[in-house]
Amino acid sequence: MKTLKDNPTLNPLLSKELHDLGQWLRLLRLKRHITIIGMCERIGVKNPRTVSKIEKGDATVSLGTFVAYLNVLGLADQLSTRILGDYIHALSIEKKKSAFSDKELDF
Repeated sequence: MKTLKDNPTLNPLLSKELHDLGQWLRLLRLKRHITIIGMCERIGVKNPRTVSKIEKGDATVSLGTFVAYLNVLGLADQLSTRILGDYIHALSIEKKKSAFSDKELDF
């Protein structure tokens, strides 16, 4: 199983962040008394290694599977609102500003 930390071309800080995130997710799963097999059933995967990959910070897991995992833990809705909310808001403001050309703004 290849993880980001096994790939020397990727940022080591990112590898650590993914590893730490995986460990926190594992703890949350265990606190909710969900087994790896139980998590597999809930996220719709057959191979228990997929859950292990998420919890080890393996970046090769699909985004859909990762979000399904977060959803089981009740965290998927917070992904966009808390983590990306400010960034998405800033992008939408920039997009509105750039929607007007200089000619349209000349009075």
